[in-house]
Amino acid sequence: MSVVSNPLIGHSSGKIGNVVFSTWKGLDVLKNKPMSVANPNTDSQQMRRSALSQVVSIFRQAPGAIRAGYNKLAVQMSEWNAFAREVLNNSFNYATPPTATLVPANLLISKGTISSTPILTNVSDVSDGTIAVTFATTATDPGQSAGDKAIVVGFNSTTGDWTGGTTAMLRSSGAANIPLPAGWVAGNVTRIYLAFFNSLSGESSDSINATGTVIA
Repeated sequence: MSVVSNPLIGHSSGKIGNVVFSTWKGLDVLKNKPMSVANPNTDSQQMRRSALSQVVSIFRQAPGAIRAGYNKLAVQMSEWNAFAREVLNNSFNYATPPTATLVPANLLISKGTISSTPILTNVSDVSDGTIAVTFATTATDPGQSAGDKAIVVGFNSTTGDWTGGTTAMLRSSGAANIPLPAGWVAGNVTRIYLAFFNSLSGESSDSINATGTVIA
């Protein structure tokens, strides 16, 4: 049964025929269910599905980092949607169907208005079980604050695994770390991402990344 106050501009809920009314993030949403579902196996369809599957995997392994990094871009959409749109459009090579190829160097774990901060060093160390990064403590560029929190994400290019999150370490500390996953071993090639998030304003920076190798 449906409840309709005004199907065009007012609040509605329920279902009428092939149309479903719902509310999402304060918006009245009308969804049309397809009469039939097609799932073509064209090159473009297969590559899009391949890319989307990879984006889902990244998000599931580092959800806290991505939610913080895309907080301000989640306008009438979720952080997941903002992240997926950015990565699908800018971080894949679609030239070799049927599989889309991720370009990690182009991927933004975080995207925002705070000026980016370069990674000075990154060390993934089995002996102390951490991925550690260092960065400048200065907060002189637009949007930067000494109280910004570091977001650190690691990608293991050898295994294809991701890890990371928003740390408690401030820009003023000059260093931050996250746990090294148990399956990451010496010799694995890594790409480490650093961004900053301001918990008061909700703003974040574009992430910067650098390559490295896990050491024993």
